[in-house]
Amino acid sequence: MTTKDTEAPSIATLTKPQCRKLQGFSKENERNYTIGLMSMILTASMTVRFPAYYWIWHLMRMLFYFPVRYFRFRKNGWELYLLDWCYVVSYITTACSLLAFLRIMFGIETALHQYNGTLIRAGFAMCCGPLIWSVYVFRNSIVFHDLDYMTSVFIHMSPFLVMWCLR
Repeated sequence: MTTKDTEAPSIATLTKPQCRKLQGFSKENERNYTIGLMSMILTASMTVRFPAYYWIWHLMRMLFYFPVRYFRFRKNGWELYLLDWCYVVSYITTACSLLAFLRIMFGIETALHQYNGTLIRAGFAMCCGPLIWSVYVFRNSIVFHDLDYMTSVFIHMSPFLVMWCLR
């Protein structure tokens, strides 16, 4: 084996197609990083400044993150992972947010309306107990340029923030 085979690759040794591919990859990561960072800044701003409206932000993000996660899991044959505890709690939080949206915007009340206080307490217990502790236990990381990490952080943190803001 020569020393040339063991040398680390450098930009100077790349071909033009490899350079273009590397630049495209870098631009995509920069764009995803910027979007992820802006999403986290907006989340923090909504939580601190407008906590009464955070559930709307949660609902909008859920409509983006969950279909992306579903199609990715469907492609790999992992659909049953979407029935895990954290997903179920996120579904319940999203359903409550959607019902609140329907009640506020269109005046539509469901049979669950009379149990609203009990449902809020149960949701608070689920979100502020095992779900938020799973962030620490499973070591969820905020990696702004990786949609999979951001979805995992969203699934574990956003229901907690919704219930915390509603309390």
